[in-house]
Amino acid sequence: MIAGLGCGAGFAIAQTAGDATPPAQENPAPSAPGGVAPAPNMPTPVDPNIELRDKLAKIRKDNDDLAAKLKELQLLIDLNVCDPATKSKIEALFQQASLTPPADAQMTPMAAEVTDTDTAGMVQQSLRTPSDTAAIGPASNPLDQTRLLKLLNSMTVFVITPNAFGSGIVVAPNLVLTNRHVVEQSKGQVVVMNKSAGFALQGRVVATTETSNFNQEDFALVSVDGTLPAVAPQLAAEPQPLDRVIAAGYPGTVISNDQNFRKLLEGGVGDAPDLVLSSGIINTVQNSKSAVPVVVHTADIAPGSSGGPLVNSCGQIVGINTFLRQGDGGTARFAISADVIGHFLTAHHAVLPVGPKCGADAG
Repeated sequence: MIAGLGCGAGFAIAQTAGDATPPAQENPAPSAPGGVAPAPNMPTPVDPNIELRDKLAKIRKDNDDLAAKLKELQLLIDLNVCDPATKSKIEALFQQASLTPPADAQMTPMAAEVTDTDTAGMVQQSLRTPSDTAAIGPASNPLDQTRLLKLLNSMTVFVITPNAFGSGIVVAPNLVLTNRHVVEQSKGQVVVMNKSAGFALQGRVVATTETSNFNQEDFALVSVDGTLPAVAPQLAAEPQPLDRVIAAGYPGTVISNDQNFRKLLEGGVGDAPDLVLSSGIINTVQNSKSAVPVVVHTADIAPGSSGGPLVNSCGQIVGINTFLRQGDGGTARFAISADVIGHFLTAHHAVLPVGPKCGADAG
């Protein structure tokens, strides 16, 4: 989550030659030959329309500037937070970063549609047992700030492709859930970074939904070559309006000021950017009886946030941040609900349990 939101490269403002005519310079008349006295100086003709030409040039310049701003605003209202059309200038720079995998890396190109038969084995390989390190997980009562921060830093990853970047959720020792629209142009090149792990891991897309269309399922599973932090995520049970929620991810408008991110833009290597968190409440659970209910909330998200978790006070996953919409009435932020996440993961043999009702929301 692709964009203030600062999306898009905008227009290059073209200067049109001849918009304004420069004032003529007065020159003395040449001496007449043969000693004849020169004619008296004639006044230099003045363009009667010069003032109008200057005004026209200014209007054209203002119109070009306005067109560029309108273009940016139009990009910002695109539904997909990480849609290539909404990537900011910093994302365009990121496309030039060095992301070529080593020659011996086995990168699987993403298929537009993948069946359970195709992916079951690859997903199972990603579910191998982690080390003896105790997994960080949610609780049935609100977590204190220290534990919640630790959980979100372990659970949330930075997902990078040559064409876009976004966020993801660790759902198994070697498996990340993100939005399909974050990785669908990856051409098999995916890099996952995690603040807790402290280094980059190469990955491959092993399962996706059929599309990434608005108001439809928009998921992808990325199998990572390495071990992610040990987390034991849970899905939230029946989120309700006014429940407190926290969004975690890597919005480009914020991480563009991160030193680690700037190193990546320059083709260097280093740590992941600092995780960006924002809090809010649930406005409504929309289309709750449909196949794809969404959680509408007030926690800030932006291009680059796509694929990141929306959790409750107990650290349980309420949804996956996927898109936003801007209009005269303000900004609406949408996360595909935990129910839909659960069905997708179960279909691909990566099951997450539904946790108990969070104590902060009970009653």
